Amino acid sequence: MKEVFIGIDIAKDTIDISVLPSGESWTVGTTPADLIDTVDRLAALKPKIIMME
Repeated sequence: MKEVFIGIDIAKDTIDISVLPSGESWTVGTTPADLIDTVDRLAALKPKIIMME
């Protein structure tokens, strides 16, 4: 299994997420429900590192 790395860019109303090596990316909102869904989605990827800006 390849190691997974996640980059997160946080703005006031959105969070941009990018995943390597897949190249997948998406944007989510910042509501509590959005954050819970995002944590679940990221945990399922089992990343080695999550980097935030």
